[in-house]
Amino acid sequence: MAATPVEGGIYSSGKQGNRRFRRRVSHAAAAALAIVLMIGTALAANGHAADAAQGSPTPTPVVTAAPEGSEPLTQTDLVWFTGDVARPNGMTWLGDLIYVICEGDKTIYKMYGTSGETDTYIYGILDAYTIYAEEESGGNVLLWVPDYKAGKLLLVTVGGVETIASALAGPWGLVPLGSTYFLVSDSLSGTVELVSRTGEVETFVDGLARPTGLEYDGSLMYVANSGSAERAIEWYELAAVRGDEPHPGDVLVRGLDNVMGLRIGPDGKLYFAYDEGGLGLIGRVDPAACQANGGCDADQIERVVVSELDAPLAGLAFSPDGRLFFHERYGDRLYWAEVIEE
Repeated sequence: MAATPVEGGIYSSGKQGNRRFRRRVSHAAAAALAIVLMIGTALAANGHAADAAQGSPTPTPVVTAAPEGSEPLTQTDLVWFTGDVARPNGMTWLGDLIYVICEGDKTIYKMYGTSGETDTYIYGILDAYTIYAEEESGGNVLLWVPDYKAGKLLLVTVGGVETIASALAGPWGLVPLGSTYFLVSDSLSGTVELVSRTGEVETFVDGLARPTGLEYDGSLMYVANSGSAERAIEWYELAAVRGDEPHPGDVLVRGLDNVMGLRIGPDGKLYFAYDEGGLGLIGRVDPAACQANGGCDADQIERVVVSELDAPLAGLAFSPDGRLFFHERYGDRLYWAEVIEE
């Protein structure tokens, strides 16, 4: 795949002839990221899958699971789990707590995973599709929120809301890259941005088609293109930031409409929400198998959940005991499903 150097970056032609551009990050950022990426593989096991392993498993009723290769779960298999959140959007688990963005009253709510009891956490978020939660050694909870309507990356604590970066058009997805950086998909600018925890912003990939969901497994970045069925999910090799020729990205999944949230499950599979005939579905693939195959077509993915909810489904988040939580965007009911067979 030919790459032509240009000032500040490299243009590359993908397999579908799409032009994509990746700027080289600054030398200082590259040096720091080299350290991050050297330990990325080791950290992968402690990424989102580790987040799903935090805390004690919550007791759950016996429900139907979705073993691999079986028929997908349907609406009747979903368990309705709801709290007092009228218009939920982004959602994440930390320990036995669920943090949920409410677009209706611009508030983050804290829900108890065992009961659904809901408390107000903090006010001041316009709307966000993603939350990343972490706990400091002293027990303080940090919520990193890409506020789509405000065009900002925010740091939320019990003490208030702090703007970390404001040079964003429409931030959507967010994943940590080590302890120094975040990758942030910007749906309105068609980019993935590299954002430091102190607010420096540099474009890592552009030429995307309304990028939404974002994931990182320690070496590869996965990004959903909600504006292109033929590039529904792409993968990028992040080793490029060490000064190597950048990998221009390849298609992981093609043939799906309006792919939104991405989430790597405790089983190592990539889960994603998408639209089929106006209804919200959740599918999954083995990323390594799709890469080896040159990408997976729509008939090669595994349909895990076929709901009767309007697309898009939002808030994909795995609980500590491996259940997948989600909801109809801005719908007042939260659901969970046993998508992983023990």
